[in-house]
Amino acid sequence: MKLTSVVGFLLVGQPLVASPQAEIASKVPQAKTILDAWQGADAKRAEKKVHIVYWTPSDRDPAPRYEERLGTIMQDIRDFYAREMKRLGFGPMTIRLDYGDSGKMKVHVVKSRKPYSAFDVQSGSEIRSECLGTLRAAGIDPEKETIVIFCNMSNWDPAKSTITQNSPYYAGGSNRQGTAWQVDSPILELDSLAKKEPRVKDGQYGDISIGRYNSIFIGGICHSSGMRSGCHITASVRMRRRRWEPR
Repeated sequence: MKLTSVVGFLLVGQPLVASPQAEIASKVPQAKTILDAWQGADAKRAEKKVHIVYWTPSDRDPAPRYEERLGTIMQDIRDFYAREMKRLGFGPMTIRLDYGDSGKMKVHVVKSRKPYSAFDVQSGSEIRSECLGTLRAAGIDPEKETIVIFCNMSNWDPAKSTITQNSPYYAGGSNRQGTAWQVDSPILELDSLAKKEPRVKDGQYGDISIGRYNSIFIGGICHSSGMRSGCHITASVRMRRRRWEPR
């Protein structure tokens, strides 16, 4: 795919003043005009990938089935962007994931030297720093690539159906490089998106369905992964989240 800052222009940083469809109708032609001119200037093809890191504190093991769950989620996001970019007239541009010889998405696991209690929402830079050695050892330059760090910083109590998270949950960078911090949990699961039951008690969002929980956090992954990779479509993501969101 061709990475370009133009697609990120669509809605990033724009106030919500119209419906998602109206925003798309207004901004897509503008973006296409700029993008067509850029591509006509002998733009070089980039084969960038999104690299996935699973970071966990020293006193925690990764959440169950993290590779399977995150692989399924990221592949669904990849396919969603390909469909939406094609539908909007850009062609099937999307994020590219990194796969190993086994055919599974590569997940670089990093275990911190510090326990859970040493980290909080503002610990993004420190967590990223702990991941740099593992990425460089794998031949990945973190200053030139797009990195998504899943932080094992949620607290799920299956007996009480309660969950809290104390994780970095934001992103920074550009369409050419950057880092997004996301939170993993045992209940982060693509197959749960449409479920209205069971209910969970989230420390931030209150009493919500398991589907609503996944809509919030998978929607966040979709938003930040696309924005960091140059194929961000905020309005389309909002529309998709509405379809996702059982209460």
